[in-house]
Amino acid sequence: MIDSKISHVLSFNEVSKNYGKTTALKSVTFNVMENEMVGLLGPNGAGKSTLFQIAAGLFAQDSGNVEMFERDYRASSYEILSKLGVVFQARSLDMDM
Repeated sequence: MIDSKISHVLSFNEVSKNYGKTTALKSVTFNVMENEMVGLLGPNGAGKSTLFQIAAGLFAQDSGNVEMFERDYRASSYEILSKLGVVFQARSLDMDM
């Protein structure tokens, strides 16, 4: 069970992701604390979407560690994803329904 009294909701530690020879993320480290709001800003190609896709469980990082609700994503993905809700900008799912 995920504890409601956690110190961080999301933690990236030295996370990297490559697409072939292109590096999308290189050693990204930060925490999102409980009750904290965070925005990702940067130019196109900066890695914002890749970072979000890793946080949402859509992609796996090549290296580093991702924790959500103080649980390792690789070891507890089912438990984490059962507590996570994601709403995408594009309405691609609605169009299929």
